[in-house]
Amino acid sequence: MRRFEQVSRASRHAASDDLLWRALLLERFGWRPLEAPPSWRQLYRFQHELFSRVVLQRTSEVLMHMRMGSLPVLPRMFMQAMA
Repeated sequence: MRRFEQVSRASRHAASDDLLWRALLLERFGWRPLEAPPSWRQLYRFQHELFSRVVLQRTSEVLMHMRMGSLPVLPRMFMQAMA
């Protein structure tokens, strides 16, 4: 989306549309907040960062430990998400 924003004024305007970010959030993360956030774009960015830093990083740590033959102690919620 960042590159799309740089193409033209029209694309920048389209990329700043809050309804687009709402649709992307629902499609990518599959949940809807109880109340509309001040900015769907900011909420999407937060979710993306959370997913990237927590879930993907933790998954790579687990895979590394699996290759080494030892698993760290994992929270129950994480183990359920991996199943």
